[in-house]
Amino acid sequence: MDATSLDGLAEHFQKKLDTVNTIMDLRSADEDEGESYQSQVVSLQTELDSLQVVIALMKTEVNKQTIKLKQTQSMKTDMETLVSNLSHAVSYIPSRMPKPAQKEAAVEIRDKPAVTTKTTAAQSKKSTNQGSCKENQPPRKNQSGGKKQKNVYIPTLEYITVEDFENVPKYIKGRMNYNQINTMMDEINKAYKEKYKILSMKRTTLNDVNRKRFEKFKLQESKETTGEHFIVDDDIKEFSHMKMDSVYRSVLTLLRHCGRLKEIRGGGHTRYACVEIY
Repeated sequence: MDATSLDGLAEHFQKKLDTVNTIMDLRSADEDEGESYQSQVVSLQTELDSLQVVIALMKTEVNKQTIKLKQTQSMKTDMETLVSNLSHAVSYIPSRMPKPAQKEAAVEIRDKPAVTTKTTAAQSKKSTNQGSCKENQPPRKNQSGGKKQKNVYIPTLEYITVEDFENVPKYIKGRMNYNQINTMMDEINKAYKEKYKILSMKRTTLNDVNRKRFEKFKLQESKETTGEHFIVDDDIKEFSHMKMDSVYRSVLTLLRHCGRLKEIRGGGHTRYACVEIY
């Protein structure tokens, strides 16, 4: 005790008396109230345990949702990048896109009209006997009055891609641009189309001009051209609007460099054979 005055001593004794009074109050509590307090404490402990389990589950769910949120944000970034790339691609789509060549084109050939003639009784009987003999034979295709189609291969040069054009050395392409090259390829394809359309027709159905062309095309063929589809300078000059100048020669050189054409020389002709890339 460190009291130095009567007031300090009185205060000290008062605290002691308060403590004693509190102890007496607690001691006087009966047993039933003690059990009630104990049950409340147990109930509170049970509630706290349940809350801890719920909090643990909530933390687990929050972690899962956090991971999903990060994945969603990553997907959003990827989609924004994709949209940006697609917008850029749409803005810079070339006027011509490479695509697989249409290897077959239908050429219509008209059949000769059926000729009707008068038949005698003997002829009718003969035709009846012939018809009865052919009953067991497989039926033939109907060739009267209709149209039949013949599949004809038309070689087509595939367009130069932007990547191909950029990889061409400067001394080959010179001042030519991408669209100019593919425009000239359209003209060359016209020559292929017209030539092989004529070759697909029967010689007896051709007029004088096309019959001469047909014979000229056949004379240009050789052992080296077996299985190849080619044209020559005269074909391009006749069937297209290209000028036979230095630009034309540069285009042919570029197409050979890119693997669209190959030259077959011999017999006084320089043939430009189409190279299939698909």
